[in-house]
Amino acid sequence: MVDEQRISDAYEAIAGLAPSPERVRAGIAARARVHRQRRLLLAGAGVVTAGVAVGVPLAAGGRRGAQMPVATLPPPVPQDAPLQYTPSWFPPGISEQFRSVRFDTAQGPLLGPQPRAFQGSTRYWLPDGVHYTAAGAEPPGVMLAVNEVPPEGGGETVDIGGLPGNLLVADTASVEWRSGEFGANLLLTVSGLPDPVNLALRMARSVVYTSALMSVTMRSPWVPSRLAGYTVAAVHPAANGWRQSLTHCSATGGEVVQIVAESGSVADEFTIHLAQPGTLTTAESRRMLTGLVCTAPDLSWVGDR
Repeated sequence: MVDEQRISDAYEAIAGLAPSPERVRAGIAARARVHRQRRLLLAGAGVVTAGVAVGVPLAAGGRRGAQMPVATLPPPVPQDAPLQYTPSWFPPGISEQFRSVRFDTAQGPLLGPQPRAFQGSTRYWLPDGVHYTAAGAEPPGVMLAVNEVPPEGGGETVDIGGLPGNLLVADTASVEWRSGEFGANLLLTVSGLPDPVNLALRMARSVVYTSALMSVTMRSPWVPSRLAGYTVAAVHPAANGWRQSLTHCSATGGEVVQIVAESGSVADEFTIHLAQPGTLTTAESRRMLTGLVCTAPDLSWVGDR
């Protein structure tokens, strides 16, 4: 059983540290700026996670964290989501460090049986020795996004495997085009690597459909109706092992709340952080946290090409 008073106390402490709703909405409004927006929604950049958290023990171990309130959850069942596309050519010295998938939550529960629930995916390949972080500047490396918002205007028309594409060069080199198989919008961006334009074009022209899946090991069976628009599930390796998150957004992106899970110093424990608690009532926060389904993610893909 969850100690109601301890959860309430934790919630109030989090609320005191949370960013204002105006700050969060301002960050979400950056969606039109492609990779900047993607970092805000997928990885939580610009989203301040409160220092007070509610801990949840890993189902396999069952140990309780001594320093924070704990809710015991039933063993979760991971669910697979399609990644759909991947480059088939990579330059030497880069490997995969980040994955996320996006789902429609306006039409039904997260990871429902209907194929329409899947909206897109994003992956990062970074140079050897460079680690993905959830905040800060765009990391050097290569990003491939499926069904993300393309760059706005400008650019140069290019050929991507016989399909028309758009090359946009600014602080990064981005190629956007529509796939021939399923009509998905694809966006490949190269940041901080030598010869980014030629690299972006060569990698974009190598992109193929893949049957690879991402194992989603964190989900919210319930979200407030005003946040039932879309949800992004993201995961990447971190200093203590791993970090995964769920970012729930309204259909317009005007309201957003993020739940973050991070592995702890003890192998079979991790901690849940609720960001932007001011967006939720105390009852809503308690319901989301106590109903959360979460276990350690599968990171066997880290380092792949």
